[in-house]
Amino acid sequence: MKLITDRGEFESFAELRYGFMQQNKAAIPVSTDEWESTTLHASEVGYCSRATMLRICGAPPKTQANLTQANEALMFAMGYFAHYLTYAAMEWAGILVASEESLLAEPWSGRCDAIFLPDCTHPEQEVLYDAKTTRPNAFKYADSFPKEQHCLQLGAYGTSARCTDILFGVIEYIDRGGSNPPVECHVNLLEWAPKAQAVMDEREALYRECVGKDWKDAPLPPVLAEEYVPHYRKAPGQDYKDLKSVTYECSWECGYCKMHHTNVDDSTRPESPCKPPNHAPIEIAKVLPQKQGGGWSYSAGAAGMHVSGIQNVIAAFTPRVPVVGGEPE
Repeated sequence: MKLITDRGEFESFAELRYGFMQQNKAAIPVSTDEWESTTLHASEVGYCSRATMLRICGAPPKTQANLTQANEALMFAMGYFAHYLTYAAMEWAGILVASEESLLAEPWSGRCDAIFLPDCTHPEQEVLYDAKTTRPNAFKYADSFPKEQHCLQLGAYGTSARCTDILFGVIEYIDRGGSNPPVECHVNLLEWAPKAQAVMDEREALYRECVGKDWKDAPLPPVLAEEYVPHYRKAPGQDYKDLKSVTYECSWECGYCKMHHTNVDDSTRPESPCKPPNHAPIEIAKVLPQKQGGGWSYSAGAAGMHVSGIQNVIAAFTPRVPVVGGEPE
């Protein structure tokens, strides 16, 4: 519905909301300065280093339609509300120690969501908290929580001087749509802080080589490789999923990356700063129904692969995983 207003013309309520948020930053009082800088971000530790270096070197991000930007802004606003509702509840209950606190020194940046006390009678036992607000489908298709990249982000905060004595963290996955109950995951910082530090050291070395250079001349890391992906299906009446098929796919990160410029049909544009492998998922193998004998059937996509190689790929995956977040029948 087209809207003619005192602030201009808007093609929809979505764009009206986006216009309001753009002009009223106080409506969502979260600093975005760190994301607009050339620092390394804690939230990127577990993700593609090439995308990070392209951003550092000033590569142009993908141009997004107004409606896409409006939708992303709405998702951010809903996520912001869930975060700050949690902080307010912690403060009300007397367990909030800090929220949105910067913990890392340059060239790193990033704010941990919160530090809290699980037991207010023991103020020395602080715990890190990180909320991940997700689409409802994240619960439907997730095979396990917490995600490695999120553990690495929490581990990155755990490397800070402020968090030396903090041994544990909690990652809470919150469905923005409210369709699924939140999932709380406990994270051992004694395990994940050293892993994060190792990645951060590598990332800093890349940063020193790339910072100050134009993205076309910088020694960028390679593109993300294709990978084998397991697909699970919920067993009727059970609280678990069974492995049902395996595909060979491009990295999921590339499909969402703003450094991978694509056309309407998702093909890679010639001028894209990053040109990763880009093709539809290729089915390698699937489980046949019992009426067809059951067992694994190797698909046309497996042509050229030795049978033992396919079997090794399948054997590398967990055959059964628990249902995440109380998924309905």
